[in-house]
Amino acid sequence: MRNASVAEIRAFILEQIAGSLRAGAPVSDELHLLDAGVLDSVGFVTLIAALEEHLGGEIDLGEADPDEFLTVGGLARCAHASAHARNASARD
Repeated sequence: MRNASVAEIRAFILEQIAGSLRAGAPVSDELHLLDAGVLDSVGFVTLIAALEEHLGGEIDLGEADPDEFLTVGGLARCAHASAHARNASARD
């Protein structure tokens, strides 16, 4: 799995959702992707698939709190943690 920083993953997420955002509007890490209407459930699954392809492996959200991974910053942190854990286990 590709080792990307939280900032790089956040930038990728913003690139993927750019079409659903107002041009030039700042995006906080606390932006809730579903509640704010940025994505619907299908769009969220599509975003996860794009992240997995970008990072080169599965993102495990099974243990994560949905209130965390449904925000821009939370999803970036969860994806980073999942990639880091997968990379660490691959080295063992």
